[in-house]
Amino acid sequence: MRAIWLTDIHLEFLDDRTFSTFLWELSRRNADAALISGDIAQAPTVSEYLSKMAKFLEIPIYFVLGNHDFYHGSIPAVKDTIRTLSKDSSLLHWLTDGGPVCLCPTTCLVGHDGWGDARLGDYHGSTVDLNDFYLIHELAGLSKRDRLLKLHELGDEAAAHLRKVLP
Repeated sequence: MRAIWLTDIHLEFLDDRTFSTFLWELSRRNADAALISGDIAQAPTVSEYLSKMAKFLEIPIYFVLGNHDFYHGSIPAVKDTIRTLSKDSSLLHWLTDGGPVCLCPTTCLVGHDGWGDARLGDYHGSTVDLNDFYLIHELAGLSKRDRLLKLHELGDEAAAHLRKVLP
């Protein structure tokens, strides 16, 4: 299997012409599948970009979402949209919502959107103020303590998914 791997492509910054060129360049790679490891676009447009990619490339696209894919949106709303999109497409495979994908007899693909759970390092002493804390509905407006609890919850969800799908 020949796959192309894309990460942090942030398609919302491309104009239509550049996006078309991007798709054409991907299609020239003659890949059997595409793997996308997050930060595809932002909440209002991520499903549209995935649909356009599937329609143009006509190959399976296995993907997870990154933090930027939830910007200007709500985590549950984006997940619901992506879940519906994936169920309605034979080419779009959201790894967070599925089990292992067997690529060959010795290799499977698993994934989850994943979140930094803030358990390591010095969360309380950190002065880092991520855009996530303002642009993702569930993180916006929270106190530092409540944000930490939400990050723990998101991290726990990712860990539980991987425990479930890994042997």
